[in-house]
Amino acid sequence: DLRTDGVDLNRNYPIFWDQDTETNHMSSYFKGSAPSSEDEVKAIINLARKVPFELAIFYHSSITGALNERIFLPAVNDEDPRFLKLREQADFYAARATRDYFRGTYSVHRGSSSRVGNARNFFYHSQNAGAMLIEVGGVNRKGQSIIHPPEKMVKRINKRHYKAFIALMQHMSELD
Repeated sequence: DLRTDGVDLNRNYPIFWDQDTETNHMSSYFKGSAPSSEDEVKAIINLARKVPFELAIFYHSSITGALNERIFLPAVNDEDPRFLKLREQADFYAARATRDYFRGTYSVHRGSSSRVGNARNFFYHSQNAGAMLIEVGGVNRKGQSIIHPPEKMVKRINKRHYKAFIALMQHMSELD
């Protein structure tokens, strides 16, 4: 946990860890002293190695709010058929996830993605699982990032994402 030991857990996974240049232990983006140095990351890695995931979805909130209400996919060199299938799944989910602070629905980030030791890169490249990061939260009309919304809003956000998730699972089962 960044607040207790200064490590950004979403940069501590062993895939692409060495490519992350952030080594300042005072930085909010510190990757840790070694790959998989954090117990929480070790637990997720152990789970991933025991349970074959078809799709891993990670929910996160950006401290600045600048990335919120978007979906991010793993870093890839080529958009091969496997990646295109994952992007189609992300587009499907995004179209069904209503934004919480502005009109419209979530969007899927296009272009390059973070090539650091994050969970989505680990699951996609090491575990051969589809993986996406969904940035929840948002920026209110005053321009303030909402990281910890009130309980009523949390319930509304959960309900919207639950519906989008169930729709995606049904869609995926129809394609199989």
